[in-house]
Amino acid sequence: MPPFTLSDLKNAIPAHCFEPTLLESYSHLAWNIVQCAMLAAAFVWLDSRLPWALWIPAYLLYTWVQGVLFTGVWVIGHECGHGGFAKSKMVNDVTGYFLHTMLYVPYFSWQRSHSNHHHYTNNLAKDEVFVPPKACKETAAKEKQNPSHKRNPIDVVFNLTLMLTFGWPLYLIKNATGHASDETMSHFLPSSPIFKPKDYYKVVFSTASLFMWTAVLVYLGTFVGHLQLFKLYVPALFVNNAYLVAITFLQHTDSKLPHYDDEDWTWLRGALCTVDRTMGRWLDTKLHYIHSTHVCHHVFSRIPFYRAEEATRAMIPVLGEYYIKDDSSFLKTLYLNFRDCNYLQDTKGVAWWLEALSD
Repeated sequence: MPPFTLSDLKNAIPAHCFEPTLLESYSHLAWNIVQCAMLAAAFVWLDSRLPWALWIPAYLLYTWVQGVLFTGVWVIGHECGHGGFAKSKMVNDVTGYFLHTMLYVPYFSWQRSHSNHHHYTNNLAKDEVFVPPKACKETAAKEKQNPSHKRNPIDVVFNLTLMLTFGWPLYLIKNATGHASDETMSHFLPSSPIFKPKDYYKVVFSTASLFMWTAVLVYLGTFVGHLQLFKLYVPALFVNNAYLVAITFLQHTDSKLPHYDDEDWTWLRGALCTVDRTMGRWLDTKLHYIHSTHVCHHVFSRIPFYRAEEATRAMIPVLGEYYIKDDSSFLKTLYLNFRDCNYLQDTKGVAWWLEALSD
């Protein structure tokens, strides 16, 4: 068990870090949206002016940067879901609802499942995202014969690409990567075990809102052209989805992080089972530090992202060896962890990752 308490961590953080302000929150959001609009306008201006040989790399660059900016908008919506955007619950939910709906996220449904994730992080029986299986004797034997680090790199890249492309919609549709359940788990079904009875109308409303947003896009397409709207929006949305999956995967999947059976799990133990990572200062900033200050976020989810770096620095001396940070290449680590972190040891209580037995 950690030698410190939640109060010890909170007392180490300056009080103002817990206080979001509407001016700062909406300033960050406004600048994020302005950048999205400016980038789209710049591409529209260049679209018919570039020769084909330059158009392709320009469009790929546009898609990537816009996808990064979309992810920044998603992160601010995520802040709203936690109550870290504003002091008012109504302001948080109204803002988060519009931001996430525009990115095809059923806001209130996701808010509930994400709350479950924060309540039960790395709990093998109750967590909602990237819950790995334990290795049975047969699986362990196969791993010994064909350890993960010797798997065909082409297979690893292929399956990783599938996860980055389809992982987010599959998570919403069928709660893919969540804990095992015999019941239908979906963000679109009010009857899903993810939700409480009081969530029924919120789930229905969140789902209906995605259809309404689709209608809005179809209507907008009559003015700007449906193909043009598709080019500006849809591929960048897939980039956004890929970032969400990659970031979430690496936040809680690492050889340094254990998982717990329900009986041995505690909230603080689970909250500390995450890694702070960097993608370089530009991406860290554009993604609002969702990956580089994630330890702080799991312990104090209502701290606004623009206070998270200061709060993290204040927490580190108290956390000591319980603070996990990895400054290695994000893409390289994504590949290695996807390759190696597939099964947990079949142990009771605390379960660590199954090591490559031939090492």
